[in-house]
Amino acid sequence: MRILITNDDGIHSPGLAACLEIARTLSEEVWIVAPEIDQSGVSHSLSLNDPLRMREVGERHFAVKGTPTDCVIMGVRHLMKAKPDLVLSGWSGSGEGRALSAARSAIPRRSSAAATRRRTPAPDSRARANGEPDVRTRP
Repeated sequence: MRILITNDDGIHSPGLAACLEIARTLSEEVWIVAPEIDQSGVSHSLSLNDPLRMREVGERHFAVKGTPTDCVIMGVRHLMKAKPDLVLSGWSGSGEGRALSAARSAIPRRSSAAATRRRTPAPDSRARANGEPDVRTRP
């Protein structure tokens, strides 16, 4: 299974590390393509006038000077040899935008929150029933 992880908080966000830890329990082929800097609030926007710059942070780990949607497009169309089987992202408005990008590409997606306002995230009974990691998610 190929998994692509992105976010809107930037490449150095602690949430990416949490998503990576979860994704590695599901697959060995995990890619991270995330914005170079925080892009919170840009939702489903694309960079049209600025050139996209990308740098390799590590193996299958890239930072893009662009929006979260730019990151999904770069990952799917230019970095990965085959489409991912799953896209993981945050569940804010931008998370939904990235999930919609994946949906338009016929890629299954999951938006999830690495942290909530609760001290302990509530378990997701659907995930547990399917043998998946215990994380809060919404479809």
